[in-house]
Amino acid sequence: MYNNKFQTAIYAHHALVTLRNSKDLFHLIIGEFHIFGMNGFEFQKQIQDEFQLPIIGSSTLHC
Repeated sequence: MYNNKFQTAIYAHHALVTLRNSKDLFHLIIGEFHIFGMNGFEFQKQIQDEFQLPIIGSSTLHC
C-alpha cells in the first residue's frame, strides 16, 4: 500500500519555507491560485524555478 503524507499551508510564505526545509520529501504540489500572500501564478513560478516540482492548480470562487 502507499504511504503518502500530506502537508498544508494557508500562506504562500509558509509553503515555500516548508519546501525549503524539506527538500526531496515532496513530489507534487496541489495548490490554490488564491493563496494568501502571493498571486497564484507567482507562487507557481516560484515552485517551478526553485523546486522543479509538478503542480496541480485549482481555483475557487468565493461569493
